[in-house]
Amino acid sequence: MQKGISVELAPTSSAVPVPDADKQDALIITVTDAGRLYFGIDLVTPGSLAEKLKDRLSDHTQNLYIKADARASYAIVVKVLDAARAAGVEHVTLLTTQPKPAQAGTVVLPEGIEMELARRSPAAPK
Repeated sequence: MQKGISVELAPTSSAVPVPDADKQDALIITVTDAGRLYFGIDLVTPGSLAEKLKDRLSDHTQNLYIKADARASYAIVVKVLDAARAAGVEHVTLLTTQPKPAQAGTVVLPEGIEMELARRSPAAPK
């Protein structure tokens, strides 16, 4: 993977290869075990994340990669998903690690679980 903040990814057995996560222009949000958020390598706050994402989104639909530490609070990951939805991101991939061993000297492609963010329904009338 590209340079960034190291975290201990959650292991899964059903992830798919996501080589685009290694591209230089990939949008990656990292969530540390302590709840800190990084956009690329820049520390950000949950409140500023949506605006920063809007600034970086290109004209074509781009995928957002979330690299969350396995010990990170689920509530923080939900805040990242909410910011992504507010910024107009439609596709998110949760990056994971796989339990299969890699051979020494081989390049391991990032893998993750792809998901689509649903648009929120308008509030029901009271």
